Amino acid sequence: MLRYITFLLCVALLSLESTPSQAQTDDKQSTVLLQLGYAFQLPAADLASRYGSNFALSGGTQYLWPSNFMVGVEYQFLFGSQVKIDVLASLRGPEGLIIGRDMQFASVFLRERGYTLKASAGYLLAGPSEKARQGLLLQFGLGYLTHRIRIVDDFDSVTQLSGDLIKGYDRKSGGLALSQYIGYLYLDRDRLLNFHAGIELTEGFTKSVRKFNYDTQMPDTDRRFDLLLGAKVGFIIPIGKNERVIYY
Repeated sequence: MLRYITFLLCVALLSLESTPSQAQTDDKQSTVLLQLGYAFQLPAADLASRYGSNFALSGGTQYLWPSNFMVGVEYQFLFGSQVKIDVLASLRGPEGLIIGRDMQFASVFLRERGYTLKASAGYLLAGPSEKARQGLLLQFGLGYLTHRIRIVDDFDSVTQLSGDLIKGYDRKSGGLALSQYIGYLYLDRDRLLNFHAGIELTEGFTKSVRKFNYDTQMPDTDRRFDLLLGAKVGFIIPIGKNERVIYY
């Protein structure tokens, strides 16, 4: 009998000393995630006829439930230097330069600018881990996309580009946007390293918000289908306890 009791005590002690690899974790707390991200994006469909590749800075917040469902909002600022159409061609002389009001050659450049603002919902396919809450993250977003050609007149010397006149050249467009994201999310239990990285696709159903294009002398009424495919990484600040219960 004594040997039997001793054997049961030994088994109980060994089970308490099980390694983390034999454990499963269940998060008990919801967590607010503050995020700052950066992306490299390639345009497609109608957007590719207007711009080349661009970069994006993003900021947002997400709410992650213990069930691994997630909702949030995000703002993403788009910027690039590759503009494929010359909206100022009608202002250029034979040498391809623009003469300012001071009768000197103007210094004018074209840049891409835009943003997306969206709400998102997703799910974290998390596996058991003692050190981190991590796994495959799937997200879907709904919001607004806008983009325009930023015309930079270094010396403000071109009369045709002064004040509101510049809006007749900037091709500003906007409309409904959808997005899909798949990536890897890592939330450290000790809060030392928290990040996500993945691929995002954005579809924009846009149209011009300007009534008239001065360079073509025509209204722009075409509906556009804009695509952005980007590689995205973000750093996260979690707010709230990241506790867990361990089952053996």
